[in-house]
Amino acid sequence: MLSPVGSRYIYLDAGRGLAALVVLWHHVTVFYGKALERLFADYAVLIKASALVSELNVEAVMFFFFISGWSIAISVCRLTLPNGKTPWVTYLRHRARRILPIYWFSLLWSFALTASLAMPDQARSLLTLLGNLAFLQTSAAVPGSLVIPFAGNGPLWSLSYEVWYYLALPVLYLAVLPMVPPRLRSHEMAMISAMLIGPVAICLNWLLPNPLLQFATLWPVWLAGYIFAWAAGERAREMRCITIIAGGLLMLLAMSTVLRSATLSTLCAGLGVAAAIACLVILRELAPLQQFLRFKPIALTIRALARTGHGSYSLYILHYPLLLLLAGMDVGLASAALVVLGLVLASPTIETMLQQATARMSLFSGRVRSAGQA
Repeated sequence: MLSPVGSRYIYLDAGRGLAALVVLWHHVTVFYGKALERLFADYAVLIKASALVSELNVEAVMFFFFISGWSIAISVCRLTLPNGKTPWVTYLRHRARRILPIYWFSLLWSFALTASLAMPDQARSLLTLLGNLAFLQTSAAVPGSLVIPFAGNGPLWSLSYEVWYYLALPVLYLAVLPMVPPRLRSHEMAMISAMLIGPVAICLNWLLPNPLLQFATLWPVWLAGYIFAWAAGERAREMRCITIIAGGLLMLLAMSTVLRSATLSTLCAGLGVAAAIACLVILRELAPLQQFLRFKPIALTIRALARTGHGSYSLYILHYPLLLLLAGMDVGLASAALVVLGLVLASPTIETMLQQATARMSLFSGRVRSAGQA
């Protein structure tokens, strides 16, 4: 079902789409929770369902991390040359083309939509903007954050984590892997090492607070997706990897009885998500699961979510300033729902247009350089 080889997979895109919608719904309840309670007043089950989906916000972001690592494994596999070498400059160029256009647009979007809203000066300061351009922002809820998300666009924090993980991957291959004895270069040893990074970073940050260490605390979730993607398709390795993930989760749960940390709780949630996805992959060949996925309403839902998944980045980092504006203007729930639905439907197109514009600009600059050299 899923593998680091081949073209884009509908399940990866559907997963992204579902995660983006869960985060969106969580923020809708933040701004329009009272209105939703009035709307669902006669339907207690809907109130409970809404709260349940909203509470899965953290798990949805961790799902993004795991799937991001998996997707990068696909990208690296495609780029790897027959001699086994990976052109890391090309890899970084592809990542920049994928992320930067929509990210820069989100900063402009955030600035424009919050221009008339009252918020702390720090949120829209030049220093905060520069910090966000350098991907140094962490969640505003993290004590001692070096840089907060620009213009109140809270979801931007998680994108900075992913970017640092993208940048760290070539370092692992070029600087760390050569120092590892060949007999220890296995998916299992890599997964064990990944499980240790987060707890070590959390402990170091607790002893000697350093905002930059915060980026490493959730790295195990991303690495788990990356490493498991390479093991996918080999049942024995899949089983060993999921055992290691489960062991890492148990270690963290034990650690949480001694150390109280919101980041530690988030990491536990992330490894729980990783274990759940890995179990689904291992069970992929079971006839009941295959029949369930082929059931027409489920198949149609997966295709719809996959379309949303194509625009998951844009939906994820553009929706919050829009909700800030709608709530700040006292726009009613019905009107706000129509506007948000419009963003959901338009997000794949927005993302595609920005990437196409970037590709055309790259082509034009290449032609200019060629003409200049001629």
